[in-house]
Amino acid sequence: MTSIRTHLSKKYNREKPVLIVGKGPTARFIPKSDEYYVACLNQSGRLVEHCDFQFIGDQKPYHDMLESYVERVDNLIFPTKFNLQNTTGDDTIDYVNRTLPQSVQKHAYTFCGPTVWHCHDFDFAMKVSVMCTGELSFYWLLKQGFKNFKSVGIDKNFGDNRRHQIFMSNGDCPDVASGNLFDGWEDFMFNRKLKLIKENNANWELM
Repeated sequence: MTSIRTHLSKKYNREKPVLIVGKGPTARFIPKSDEYYVACLNQSGRLVEHCDFQFIGDQKPYHDMLESYVERVDNLIFPTKFNLQNTTGDDTIDYVNRTLPQSVQKHAYTFCGPTVWHCHDFDFAMKVSVMCTGELSFYWLLKQGFKNFKSVGIDKNFGDNRRHQIFMSNGDCPDVASGNLFDGWEDFMFNRKLKLIKENNANWELM
């Protein structure tokens, strides 16, 4: 993954923990606090009082954010080209520039290698360097100098209960609904994130 715009303001304390909120079954409401920053994965921003870092990969989560909680977002980390549900083609950056409120800071990235959404094919997935929004969040935040992480909603496989019901009922989980994820996907991705944390001598606490 190559970031196009990676420099985050020095006002952010790199020693402060970042609480990453996923859409797994352990997700819950996260209040705003001076004790941590909040990073949201796709539509998990529905459950937070304030979002310091919003990470997205597809066009639908972007639209859902605009419609539901963009006023609570400080920084948007988005792809130069939406992955799924892409109606903008190669013009994603121009589209975001037109539609995102100016109060939100924009940070664009591009993936190198195969698309992340060949996730039904285990062998293909192994070829990708950064392959889901959760892994992207750790990668990007580590590159910004953060080393201390907490999380809710980033879970190993809970059988049929793979996503919190709030997100399932809102249609926020097409990957699960379509059966696109192979069995053991959550374990696989959890271990990739853990490996990334260890390689960077960082800390990760499950809450």
